[in-house]
Order: sequence, then C-alpha cells, then structure tokens
Amino acid sequence: MEKRNLCSESCSASAEQLLDRGLSFMQASRFDEAVKCLLSAADHPSASSYVKNLASAAIPLIGQITGFVNKDLMNP
Repeated sequence: MEKRNLCSESCSASAEQLLDRGLSFMQASRFDEAVKCLLSAADHPSASSYVKNLASAAIPLIGQITGFVNKDLMNP
C-alpha cells in the first residue's frame, strides 16, 4: 500500500480543512501526520489568526504527549 502525504497539497485544501485534518490525526494518535497538517495550516496564506493560534498550540502539545516517559514503568 502506497503511503501518501495527505497534507502536502496545501494549495488545494483550505487552512481550516488542514487544521481539521491535523486534529483528526492527533485524535487517532497519528502524530507525524498531525504535525505536518498543523504546520501546513499555520503556514497557509489564507489562515486566520484563530487557525494559526490553534495549530501553533497543538504542535507543542504533541511534543509533550510523545515525549512523556513514565519513569516508574522504566525501572521496575
């Protein structure tokens, strides 16, 4: 199965669609795709300040989620 980058077509999708797609990927724990879509949404020429702020806030949150380590589980 060929893996497509669904967020690389930022010209064909609006900023709101990219934001929605990124948040959907985030809910599905597909964080790589989520970050790509959120970055595309924030950099989109027609992005409103709301879209830019929400996308910019979600990216560090993904970093916190993926960087979390439970030290008690690491050292039984």
